[in-house]
Amino acid sequence: MQITKASGLPEEFSEKKLLNSIKVAGVPEDVSKKALQLVKDKLSSDTNTNIVHELVSQYLHQHSDPLSQINYNLKRAIFKLGPTGYPFEEFVAKVLQQFGYHTKVGVVLEGKCISHEIDVLAKKDNQVFYIECKFHNRPGLKTDVQVALYTNARFQDIESNSKDASTTHRSWLVSNTKITKDATNYANCQNMKLTSWNSPGKESLFHLVADSGLHPITALSSLSPDQVKILLKQNTVTLRDLTHLLKNNQLTGLLSKEVVKKIKAEINAIFP
Repeated sequence: MQITKASGLPEEFSEKKLLNSIKVAGVPEDVSKKALQLVKDKLSSDTNTNIVHELVSQYLHQHSDPLSQINYNLKRAIFKLGPTGYPFEEFVAKVLQQFGYHTKVGVVLEGKCISHEIDVLAKKDNQVFYIECKFHNRPGLKTDVQVALYTNARFQDIESNSKDASTTHRSWLVSNTKITKDATNYANCQNMKLTSWNSPGKESLFHLVADSGLHPITALSSLSPDQVKILLKQNTVTLRDLTHLLKNNQLTGLLSKEVVKKIKAEINAIFP
């Protein structure tokens, strides 16, 4: 049976694809299979990927652990970091720090022709990465070859003006959605590093975030959109940032006591 993707295009419903997306979130196999069966029982000609996601999410809320639930909903939580891309840049920088990178956000570097603002500058060992963070705030949108082209053009202009011979430099495109085939082919040809939602294996953004142990504050159901905005203005992007504020009683004046109590309870359930 066909279902409708977020882009509006039809695709054949894949049991294997859905089962894998549930299991990779850390859901036990027996629960994953029951969630799949629930979806199969509800399938109709009007079913779209959003309905499928909600069915699984509701089932996991009742039958799986909180960490698996937020892993399954991770893509949507990252969408909620918008509408601007700046919180996503901060989030990417903090995730990379968990893997030994030294990061700076919004760095202006002089190229041979013009100056450029780099979303994230990341250094590890003798490597320097100029990272472009391409953020989309809704599903169905892909990062196309135009983004890869201008990311590499900026990198080449900066490299033309670089006098640092002690490190190797590379451009890196990070996207919270899928990257088109043309963009992937161009990036591979130009030796660009790619991280997207559909990158293979451990190179995907999902695995990068899940393995880092950091999750965005938007993963919490106890926070309203307005409360998320308040926290993002304080540069509180991850649950670890939020936990730090809780431990130091720094949420006073930002959020009500009732909301703070709910946040504590939800975080303790996720990370007991």
